[in-house]
Amino acid sequence: MSFFGVWAGMTALIGAGLAPRAVASAPAANWTWVWASDGTRPPETLFFRQRFRLPAAPVSARLRIVADDAFTAYLNERKTPVATGSDWTTVLDFDVTRRVRAGDNLLAIEARNVSGPGGLLYKLTARMPNGRTLTFVSNGRLRYNRRVPPVWTTLALDDSRWPFAREVAAAGGGTWGALKGYPQPDPARIVRLWDIRAGGKPGDNAYTRVRAIGDRMLLSASAASPSEMRLLAQSGFTLFQTDSDHLATEETAPNQWNWRAASAARNAVQGLGLDWCYSPHYAFPPSWYEKTVPFTHIQCLEHQQTAAAFSPWEPAWGDFIEHGYAALARAFGPPDKPSASPGSANAATSNAPAPAAAPVTSNVSNASTRPDPAAALYVGIHGDYGEAGLLTGGRVSVAGQSEDWQRRFGNLHDHLGYWCGDALARKDFARAMTLKYGDLGKLNTAWKRDFKTAQDIAYPARPRNDAPREWLDFIAWYQDGVGRAVELNLAAARKHFPDALLMLPCGFSDEDPRGGNDNSLLPKLAARYHADVRSTHSAFKPFADNAATMFGRLGSASRFYNAPFWAEPPANLTPEQEVGRIFEAVSQGAKGLFDWAGSAVANRDVYTRYGKYLRVAKPVVDVAMFYPARAQTLRPNQAYAPLFAQACAYLRDAGNFDIVDDRMVLDGALANYRVLVLWEGTLADAATLDKIRA
Repeated sequence: MSFFGVWAGMTALIGAGLAPRAVASAPAANWTWVWASDGTRPPETLFFRQRFRLPAAPVSARLRIVADDAFTAYLNERKTPVATGSDWTTVLDFDVTRRVRAGDNLLAIEARNVSGPGGLLYKLTARMPNGRTLTFVSNGRLRYNRRVPPVWTTLALDDSRWPFAREVAAAGGGTWGALKGYPQPDPARIVRLWDIRAGGKPGDNAYTRVRAIGDRMLLSASAASPSEMRLLAQSGFTLFQTDSDHLATEETAPNQWNWRAASAARNAVQGLGLDWCYSPHYAFPPSWYEKTVPFTHIQCLEHQQTAAAFSPWEPAWGDFIEHGYAALARAFGPPDKPSASPGSANAATSNAPAPAAAPVTSNVSNASTRPDPAAALYVGIHGDYGEAGLLTGGRVSVAGQSEDWQRRFGNLHDHLGYWCGDALARKDFARAMTLKYGDLGKLNTAWKRDFKTAQDIAYPARPRNDAPREWLDFIAWYQDGVGRAVELNLAAARKHFPDALLMLPCGFSDEDPRGGNDNSLLPKLAARYHADVRSTHSAFKPFADNAATMFGRLGSASRFYNAPFWAEPPANLTPEQEVGRIFEAVSQGAKGLFDWAGSAVANRDVYTRYGKYLRVAKPVVDVAMFYPARAQTLRPNQAYAPLFAQACAYLRDAGNFDIVDDRMVLDGALANYRVLVLWEGTLADAATLDKIRA
């Protein structure tokens, strides 16, 4: 079936009101018996709290609940219980429609255990006016405490420091077995057993081998509770990701590494027979390093203020990254890189700029007993979240993250801007421009300047109509600085994890040059280090708009430079958005999909219904749209070429296309197309125009 046939089938179902959605009678496979994680013996009383949010008042809401031995449940600060029970053999069903509301809600449960094992099991389902069903369940994300204040049933109480509950058994299993009132399995839901190794040769790495047309797409998600990961495994997900601290590293003191959180995550994922992906970050050194080791901080041009991260032009940054990946490989790398046990004086070290010569220590067991190595790395580069670009202000614009930034660094100086104000960056700019033009006279001619010495070369304040070359050279140099950051991280990751899947995070909402993200350079660099590209723009915009902007841009460049392509969305997608992103991933020939566990669990019906389309495809495209990347940088207040985006979005309804820019044209991309369409941007290098004419 053609892509348009697939899309027509999907949209027909949506138009007929048959879009995938959770069904109230769906099997209760995702609720889990939970209890305390500290192992205290009965008799005991535990207090559980779950906050949840509804976009509107529900049409109906029901609470199914049971506890061993008894429970009392409250909803939304009401002093009168909404449900009580003392028969652990029976799941009770309560209508709670009048107790839940639009906005923030709180379910508070007092559970009492007199003897034997303790456990709590519940599921709250709310059917919304649009027909969608939202479900909230007992699992390892539930918080509990043994001693609580009188206001424990109110939303005002801060329970963020309460411990998480321990998942004891799946519903219908464990000590309790099948219960009265427990729903029977739903035969309408298919369990897909995907063999991601099918199609490869014996011994091939399923994540790094070339996936042929028709092979299963790889599915990855954020790590979640064991019950949720089991559910996602039934939908074809095999790779689960956790992240390091984005604003520090795990090195708590010189050559002392704390891998407890990463090890626990790896063990939880691999303990389910699944594969683990880790996302390390080395742009922000830990606080002890920042205070004791001299290095050049990244600095903005606008305010001449620094942030507590490395300047991309700091020579020592490469050694710091190398040091981090060497330690990561000892802990989670292949078996020929043994991990250092605590106190091991002969552990391997790197040429890292540590302030003191200390033995490398960690809290990971040695190579003979440790689990499998990390199957994949989502390689952090720089910026607020590790994407391939520089700071954007994302951290200080989000509640919680803003306070965290203030607490760590004592300021809120994080914004979109030109982060090249440090002395090393200025010196590198002068060096690079001198090297490009060969002598100062040629540079002055091209820029219409009158610099007397190379030391006089400075950044332009803005584009100039009479000498656009000056600004174009500045932006190209600035984006190459991000390219250098990408290469430093990918080179170190590939050196220490030679067989792992590496993914390059390509984000940013647009092409504002201040971000530093050059969206054809990034896939080209990824291919150089045998890394995949992961675009964070899946379902970022409606399908046609997405194809015409960042998602289509990165997908086209990835296919041309032979960098396998992954699609990552925002969180909390609707079923309709999940359907759309499946089609756009197929349309871009994606190798894999990443999804946030919450969205993937809520939309499992989408993966069940449309999972058959999640196969690697080769788009048949003979039309290319020319994105005027060079000309666009002369319009620094414009995030994306507007006529291009509008026209291409209209045309996506009629046919598929690729997006090429100046670099791709110069690298020979036009040989793949019958038609090239130019919409806007009349400025281009002579070599680019010559290629187009030819």
